[in-house]
Amino acid sequence: MIAREALLSVREIVERFGDSKAIQSYYFEFGRRLEVLKPVEEWCKQGSTILDLGAQPFIISCALRKMGVQCHCFRC
Repeated sequence: MIAREALLSVREIVERFGDSKAIQSYYFEFGRRLEVLKPVEEWCKQGSTILDLGAQPFIISCALRKMGVQCHCFRC
């Protein structure tokens, strides 16, 4: 799955399980998160492992999983 599709597919998870702050953050920071995911799409193969530091609210982590990347998440 490409970065944009992965990030869009996370919307349902955020709206269903996220609090109002996470939902607002999803929409407000969509473009920034997409720019973070684009290099992953370009440089990482499916099954690669990525360390996501500061993973709160886990939106990028969820998108990485949907892209087929193993993601170890740590909230700092």
